[in-house]
Amino acid sequence: HELRTPIARMRFALEMLSGTDERAERERLWAMMEADLDELDHLIDTSLTYARFEREAPEPHFSSVCFADWLRDEVDAVRLLGRELTITVDTTKLPENLAVDVDRKAMPYALRNLLRNAFKYASKQIIVSAERQQGNIFVHVDDDGIGIPPEQRESVFSAFTRLDRSRDRATGGYGLGLAITRRVLELHGGTATADAAPLGGARFTLAWPLAQ
Repeated sequence: HELRTPIARMRFALEMLSGTDERAERERLWAMMEADLDELDHLIDTSLTYARFEREAPEPHFSSVCFADWLRDEVDAVRLLGRELTITVDTTKLPENLAVDVDRKAMPYALRNLLRNAFKYASKQIIVSAERQQGNIFVHVDDDGIGIPPEQRESVFSAFTRLDRSRDRATGGYGLGLAITRRVLELHGGTATADAAPLGGARFTLAWPLAQ
């Protein structure tokens, strides 16, 4: 279903494209097909990543990063995908120059999957924040969407979880992104959880030890 939906939309757009000479309509249909191609590309990428984690958990390779800078850089790397959304990074609760151990290949998958999820459901605003609690680092990704019911906040981390259609206007599905996020955090000896956001939507939290 996850693959068939964007393919079906592309077929429909191609049929519509061949039947119209209106420039505005053709541009709209081209944009739809480009979005579906992006979705297919992302699904293939996440499927391959998930398959690797399922087959054999990779050996982590940790290195120390200045966490505030790392977090800002990772958000900036995908900020354009947020289009018209206001995306704020708040590191004011972190000690200056706080060093955190991360697997620099795996952890970006975890954060970017949360951001892609927030881009999909946010109405206007996303806030990414971080804080240190004792020996752990916490990263929160908050959106102002409609949120996730309490009884479904654990199941969203299972592969291809399907929720009520009101959560996902297109399919009601979460795909593999959040399942990969949890696997990456397990690799770091940490957790990935879902809750309610202060903004009114969903809050996803990554937590793992500062030092490995």
